[in-house]
Amino acid sequence: GTITISLFVTGVFSIFTTIFIVIILGQQTLLFFDSRAFVIAKVPVIDDALAQAVDTDDLEAVSAFADARLAEPIASNQSEFTIVFDGDRVPFQQSQFVQIGVGEMREVVRIVDRGRRTIRVERGLDKTTPLAHPSNTLLFSMTEQQVRLIQDLPSVQSIENIAWEQVNVPYTHIGDEFQFRNQTVKVTDFDSTNAVIQCIGPVSQTFSRGELPRRLAQALSEGEVFDHNNLRWRVDSADRNTVVAACVPDSTTQVAWSVLPVTMIKVSDTIEYQDRAWRVGAYTTESVRIERCDQGQYHDIPLNNGFGRVFTPDTLIEIGTEIMRVHSTSPDSIRVERCVSGTFGTAKTREDGVYPAIAIAEEVGIWEFLTGTEWVPQNGAFGILPLVIATSLITIVSLIVAVPLGLGSAIYLSEYAPLKLRNMFKPILEILAGIPTVVFGFFAVSMVTPFFQSIFGNLIQGQNILTAGVVVGILIVPIISSLSEEALRAVPRALREASYGLGATKLETTVRIIFPAAISGILASIILASSRAVGETMVVALAAGSVPKFTFNVFEGAEAMTGYIVRISSGDLAYNTIDYNSIFVVGATLFVMTLALNIVSSIVSNRLREAY
Repeated sequence: GTITISLFVTGVFSIFTTIFIVIILGQQTLLFFDSRAFVIAKVPVIDDALAQAVDTDDLEAVSAFADARLAEPIASNQSEFTIVFDGDRVPFQQSQFVQIGVGEMREVVRIVDRGRRTIRVERGLDKTTPLAHPSNTLLFSMTEQQVRLIQDLPSVQSIENIAWEQVNVPYTHIGDEFQFRNQTVKVTDFDSTNAVIQCIGPVSQTFSRGELPRRLAQALSEGEVFDHNNLRWRVDSADRNTVVAACVPDSTTQVAWSVLPVTMIKVSDTIEYQDRAWRVGAYTTESVRIERCDQGQYHDIPLNNGFGRVFTPDTLIEIGTEIMRVHSTSPDSIRVERCVSGTFGTAKTREDGVYPAIAIAEEVGIWEFLTGTEWVPQNGAFGILPLVIATSLITIVSLIVAVPLGLGSAIYLSEYAPLKLRNMFKPILEILAGIPTVVFGFFAVSMVTPFFQSIFGNLIQGQNILTAGVVVGILIVPIISSLSEEALRAVPRALREASYGLGATKLETTVRIIFPAAISGILASIILASSRAVGETMVVALAAGSVPKFTFNVFEGAEAMTGYIVRISSGDLAYNTIDYNSIFVVGATLFVMTLALNIVSSIVSNRLREAY
């Protein structure tokens, strides 16, 4: 009676637990498909050197990078440009969409013919109007999706300026130290003295006299305008050694004089200066223009409603030319930390080719989910096929390893092994089945992978499907062996004796009589083992890889469904985000796969079962 009650309670508990799991998975899966995925799309940005050439009106440099000139008026719907490279010096392609100009003077065109030195473009596309562009107009590559959405989607508001500082070369002795901005500056090159002009008092009235480096003083002429300390100055008089300057109140550029040698510095170099990271914007024989990026800056980016749910804290996102880290989210904005991962903020916000990102809203479709070949939920790619393919390949490799070993050991223990040997090896297989899978995972990483690399060399990656499949195959050998051995031993002894009576050998009896009679149990054991392989987690997470990749090459690494769940769940996830819901939809897919395998196992077992 007690045993019956215990079995009843266990059965009821199992049923309710399964129902609860199905409800949770179904609910979160519906939320995943009902949600709209908002993704940041980077609008093309011109090359830094090209942007600098435009800023400095260096037409020769502009022509060297991208000199886009209209060869005919806008009388027709086609124009020819004497350029075959975009701002990043990447060749244009046939039928490619290109953006001409910036801001209000922006037009989208399609390339219809690409010659050796020219491209012919189709103009007047839907929602765009042919515009008159001056010479040296810049071109930017665009995707078809960006073309469709460029006028219909809300734009992320501009990020505020990052300050530029004008760095002046010090002409002192090498090794000299002096105080500058309450810091000690050491001269590493050149020899002369340096001083800083300072604006004192009311901006529009006060003059200030200061001593500048001789070569700089000679370079400044009367009436010349330069920037310093967030103010614009106009030179009122200049002689061999000094300059008198007045503050001009209408400046918006944030610059200041600083000190830095220019030896071996190139445009776009990242340098260390005053314990900060700087990027070189331009330099001459007199000075270097560097862009400052202060870490720890936080800014709120207003977004369309619901957009903030996409991101979680510590997520790295790319906006324009800058990588930022999400600090916190709200329904209508995200707070980001600037200057992370060695990147710099967008220093230009005027019409020079640097744009903020746009928010692209995409539906999460079931068809895309089932057939898509890219799985990156953070970027709006929701094709689960890479995860399914990786899981299937690992399962196939594991069965190739486990079926021969499992069936061979089952037949030997059932038909050939002495009783003492059988009683010894049976517990060993059961102990093998009880070893924690994380141990198998470390075995795969530390022994199996190096073994395969010694054979295949560089053809096989450090994390690969083959290693994961082989170790999972070893892991499921006890399942096939134990269940198949029980199925073989369940065959009536009378069949064996009848076969022997007809003159059959032991091998013929095993292959032609016993094995076919036990086929239902053997197939059921193989299917159950494959279900176990599909759901294996630790070995796959450690050995197969952590990047969703659509590949059929077992020498490459790819992330399986269980590995993805482990990787995403290991961090702090905000509730109801795309990443959070993706765990449940992948789990639901895994649940359906294992359930289907178990159902097939039951059907096969019932269909092929022999009644004795």
